[in-house]
Amino acid sequence: MEEKTSRSICQFCHTNCGIVVNHHSDGALSVEGDPGHPVNRGRCCPKATAIPEIIHSKDRLKHPLRKSSRGFEKISWEKAMDIAAEKLGEIRDRFGPLSLARCGGAPVSYQCRDGFLQFMGLFGSPNFTGAANICMVPRMTAFNAVTGGSRAEPDYDETRLVLFWGSDPMTSERFGSYAAYNGMRQIIPQLKDRGTQIISIDPFHSKTVQQADKWIKE
Repeated sequence: MEEKTSRSICQFCHTNCGIVVNHHSDGALSVEGDPGHPVNRGRCCPKATAIPEIIHSKDRLKHPLRKSSRGFEKISWEKAMDIAAEKLGEIRDRFGPLSLARCGGAPVSYQCRDGFLQFMGLFGSPNFTGAANICMVPRMTAFNAVTGGSRAEPDYDETRLVLFWGSDPMTSERFGSYAAYNGMRQIIPQLKDRGTQIISIDPFHSKTVQQADKWIKE
């Protein structure tokens, strides 16, 4: 097998980091960060590097399966689509299109999300529900209560005091925020150069603590 590399993106979270997939001659795969991608600039978290494990997992579902008295049996994609269309048609004919609701979470794969939206439109149901993000909804609720806005972001350019409370942004790589423009690796040194005081409240001596002017560990 010929060795080659392919550029792609990771869809494990909203950041959609750029990745480089290495196809090795023995059939193995390896994933590393894409240095040419403007978001992660070559850095890569453990979720992305674990992609080959998921692809080659013996438990990975590769074909449609139908449950029978003998267990799960492999069926064709055409058969699976026919079964789904038949059952969904029966539901709409018997209970109406509003009887169907889509339950979703964070749409990290937007192609998948758009496909479901188009399907629900054709089916005739606008119903959508879901648990939403366990991080984003509480954050928006807090921002709304304190600032009246749902996506308030810190003003790093004008602040004179930064307080990191139980957080380690130098390690966590929160790209999906104001910090994405320069990244904490650039923002914190810029704050220090301006004389901004940085306080970190954390029981662990994290990378962010190492950059702080004052460390409160208990």
